[in-house]
Amino acid sequence: MKPNFLVIGAAKCGSTTISSLLNSHPDIYLVPDETAFFAEDEIYAQGIEWYEALFSSAGNAQCIGERSNHYTMKEYFPLALNRLLTHMKPDNLKLIYIVRNPIEMIESFWIEIRSHGGEEVHYDFNVAVRENRNLLVDVANYWCQIELYREHFADDQIHIVFLEDLKANQSQVMRECYDFLGIDAEVALALPDTKLNPSATKSLTNPTKSRLRNLKGYKTAVSLLPMPARKFLTKHLFMTKLNSRPQWNAEVKTWVTQELAQDTRCFLEYCGKPTDFWASMTTAE
Repeated sequence: MKPNFLVIGAAKCGSTTISSLLNSHPDIYLVPDETAFFAEDEIYAQGIEWYEALFSSAGNAQCIGERSNHYTMKEYFPLALNRLLTHMKPDNLKLIYIVRNPIEMIESFWIEIRSHGGEEVHYDFNVAVRENRNLLVDVANYWCQIELYREHFADDQIHIVFLEDLKANQSQVMRECYDFLGIDAEVALALPDTKLNPSATKSLTNPTKSRLRNLKGYKTAVSLLPMPARKFLTKHLFMTKLNSRPQWNAEVKTWVTQELAQDTRCFLEYCGKPTDFWASMTTAE
């Protein structure tokens, strides 16, 4: 069994939340966890039979789906779309793509990486944005991302959801999703007003670990510690509770806004949104 719809991102734009809401409909089965089958080499190596087995519990659901933000992160997973097209017929597949203000998306993505101990991005937010354009900035090029799919999928097979709209009118946005999938949009659902995977509850890796790792004998010393001691160090020494959103340096924010301006404008026009829908993204050209 193969899916007939996918939630393809974008990263840190509410895909976890909308997937949970989709799964609340009795005619929808969506694999509970993110699969990233077509994106991640090690997962893809398990084979298409393994992938199809993920949907074995779908029962009589009319709409069967899975989700992965990696499917639109072409900078890091360039083979994802080609692999998808190898195993799936575009005519039989619908796509849901959820987005948000790119500035907020970049903030949340940096938080997500740092909260998982990701030292590949700098602990200083503004330095990280400058040093990791492909990871933190280019992933917010929504138009470039969706254009790749439009080469193979008709526009009526792609449904764009704005996180801002979902927050403002959850019931209406979900009815539009159900309409798009061709199922009963008026079914009585108890849709929770719950934000899943919120950035505000996260703790971030602080600079202490990076500094200690450069000391001679650090790795050996840590390896000798019992696991409870390692966990204590991670929680109380290496992690810092997030108390607020990252603060932008004015120069860095202007640079990011300029870099994304054209892509953002094209994307909003395609979606029928005013070009100032994300006001902070249209002030710099």
